[in-house]
Amino acid sequence: MKPSFKSFPLLQIFIFFILFFVSCSEKEEVIIDKQKFINLYAHLLILNEFDNDSIAYLVTTDLLDSAGVTAMQIDSTLGYYRKNQEEWVDIMRQLRDRIKELRSTPLNLDSLTFR
Repeated sequence: MKPSFKSFPLLQIFIFFILFFVSCSEKEEVIIDKQKFINLYAHLLILNEFDNDSIAYLVTTDLLDSAGVTAMQIDSTLGYYRKNQEEWVDIMRQLRDRIKELRSTPLNLDSLTFR
């Protein structure tokens, strides 16, 4: 007797949903402290203006390392704050002020503290 493959697509769909829900439930959202995030993200936005991508990448990597965060944590934090419009607007205002402040002083990586 040959095995029936009529139920095979159903099995694939079932396995897909199991894997999907397991992967979603294991994802832990790590949110960076608000003030630390504002300071770090302001630096990252300024670095985004560099014409030399390789220098911007190196400095960004050093910046994230010195802050003790990952790009995934930045993404999680952005997603978290964007869900709350009032808080996101407040963060944007603080980012604007922090960027103005940073542009008025020379960048010194040795003096950056995020912890």
